[in-house]
Amino acid sequence: MNILYTIDDNYTHVLAVSLLSLFESNKENNLNVTILVKHLNENNEKKLLDIAKRYNMTLRIIKDDKLDDFFISHGIKKYHGSYSAYYRLFFDKYFEENENILYLDADTIIVDNIKPLNNINLGDNYIAAVKEPQGKYYKELIGLKEFDYYNSGVMILNTNKWKKDKCYDIIRNSIKNKIFYVYPDQDIINIMFKNKIMTLDPKFNYMPIHRICNEKCYDDVFGIDNYYSENIIGQAKQHPVIIHCYNFLGESPWMKNNSHPDKELFNQYFRKTLIDYSPQKPSFNILYFIEKKLIKILPKKMFFKIYKKISIKFLKKIINECKKKG
Repeated sequence: MNILYTIDDNYTHVLAVSLLSLFESNKENNLNVTILVKHLNENNEKKLLDIAKRYNMTLRIIKDDKLDDFFISHGIKKYHGSYSAYYRLFFDKYFEENENILYLDADTIIVDNIKPLNNINLGDNYIAAVKEPQGKYYKELIGLKEFDYYNSGVMILNTNKWKKDKCYDIIRNSIKNKIFYVYPDQDIINIMFKNKIMTLDPKFNYMPIHRICNEKCYDDVFGIDNYYSENIIGQAKQHPVIIHCYNFLGESPWMKNNSHPDKELFNQYFRKTLIDYSPQKPSFNILYFIEKKLIKILPKKMFFKIYKKISIKFLKKIINECKKKG
């Protein structure tokens, strides 16, 4: 089974957790893991290779120092200080046509066997992914009113169709034309391939939002259509396969003194990596501070109504800034 991660050098300690959890939960599977990165220092590279060696797994590290050239030449801004979020969109350069790829974000923790994902037939679809619970406002903003919106943190990628239909060129043209995106790689995938995405069970990308808000609550507040039923979300909660511990209310589970819902799980695997890392404090943000207080004391529905207003205000601010800058 072919697995792909894309990172920058500063994210090695997070990737190490995902990598170790992947190997730990899939000891009987034949895994071929590729890490795509612009630069990786020798010490970090050794740490990752040592983890793979410990589990007798195949690990290929591709260091391509030209990965950022396209974005720099077209004046594309970095996303969270790096271009690494875009790297996954150009994966087909590094794989053969007949190889389907399981892409994983570095902030995923694999807690069960992923073999079922290897047996999925993508048919005429470019991608298989888990729906993201984005509300109507955001979907309308990016032209997806009648379509589902998917999270790009866990994807099965149809390499054969991707190459055949020249998706590489479609994405390059989209980025080059600087079409407005809030979440660059994720928005590009959803907009460009909206008719060609297969829906995966949420157990393959179980998100923090699923832990704290049931389907009815989110639907009542955000007006989301055609999302997973409360029963399916409940089953995913009981038996997740891949847990996506992305930044939530300004915190990640590797930050100092964090209260992230996946903190204990992350630390459990991090200790096994044998990596020495000093957690950094999250930068203080008054908005996140208030949200973290409110979520503890307010009923979930009331909290998410406030959260919705804040989110829309934030999006409008980004749009206005983009319009001013052309």
